[in-house]
Amino acid sequence: GVVHRKQASVYDVAQRLPHAAGGLVLSEVEVLRRLTENPDRPYAVVLGGAKVSDKLGVIANLLGTADRILVGGGMVFTFLRAQGHEVGTSLLEA
Repeated sequence: GVVHRKQASVYDVAQRLPHAAGGLVLSEVEVLRRLTENPDRPYAVVLGGAKVSDKLGVIANLLGTADRILVGGGMVFTFLRAQGHEVGTSLLEA
């Protein structure tokens, strides 16, 4: 859950042992491989977070694989605004 963060437990260890991965990371990679190479159908993906720009590559890759992509979290307001909806003072990435 924190592999993408620059925290000592994952970042510093990887700097010193770039060839090593813990059991949790290995199992997550295996699940990711299964979900991206040969997913069960129907295949729905739920994405959350605040910044759409961080997810554009992921979304682009999933468009050809996922049957449905559900967007939630703070980034939903960026999509709603792009569709012309008013979002008030909600989180928005122009």
